[in-house]
Amino acid sequence: MLPGGTNCKKAIIDLAAGQWGDIMCLQKQGGLKMKLNTKRQGQVLVAQISGELDHHTAPALAEHMDALLQDKTIRVLQLDLKNLTFMDSSGIGVILGRYKRLRNRGGRICVANENKVISKIFQISGLY
Repeated sequence: MLPGGTNCKKAIIDLAAGQWGDIMCLQKQGGLKMKLNTKRQGQVLVAQISGELDHHTAPALAEHMDALLQDKTIRVLQLDLKNLTFMDSSGIGVILGRYKRLRNRGGRICVANENKVISKIFQISGLY
C-alpha cells in the first residue's frame, strides 16, 4: 500500500517542494518490476528508480518522466539508482532521452548512488 491508501499501480500525489510524492510502480506477476519515486527540491527533480529498468518498463518510465519534465522550471534531474537492480539498453535510452530534453533548455542530469553493476553499464556504454 502506498501513501494515500493506493495500491502500487500509478499514483500521482501532490508533488510539493521537498516531499516524496509522485509514485509510479509497474508490477509483474509475482512481484514488483520497477518503482519510481520523485520529489522536487527547487529546480531539481530527484528521481529514485528501484527494480528493473528494461524494455518492459522503459516506455512507461519515459512517458511518466516526460510528463514531469514538462515543468520548464526543472533544470536538473538527479537520478538516485541505489535500488536499481538491472538496466538494459532501453534504460540507457530513457536516460539519454531525458538528458537531451533537459540539455535543450540548459539543464542537466546527474546520477547518484549507482551500484557497481549499473556503473559498469554506464562505462561500457560510454556514458561515463
